[in-house]
Amino acid sequence: LFAELKRRREEMSELDAMVESLYPKTTRKEDEGPSEAQVNKLVSDVLTKSTVPFMPSGKPEAVPGGFLIRGTVTKTSSSSSSKDDDEDGNSKFEGDNLIEAIDQTIERNAPALR
Repeated sequence: LFAELKRRREEMSELDAMVESLYPKTTRKEDEGPSEAQVNKLVSDVLTKSTVPFMPSGKPEAVPGGFLIRGTVTKTSSSSSSKDDDEDGNSKFEGDNLIEAIDQTIERNAPALR
């Protein structure tokens, strides 16, 4: 058993190993993930819209159970410096703003995204 696990770890990329260690198998939905075409459409038709405060920094990367999209959360016009900012001036709530903007953009453009 341990020899099989060791062999499997050696065959995995560093990124795959990180995803498997951070996200339990039950959260990865390996047989139900989006296709590469669907993820590319999400990036081109949703994440690059001016209403979404996110700038992808590369192509989506396939990982166990889905894709990883690296990028930067950008400041929204409603963002301002506050006690909730970290030492770099990043709002602790930017992730919430990003998800809300993505959801709204998908909802507004749902027919075109099919």
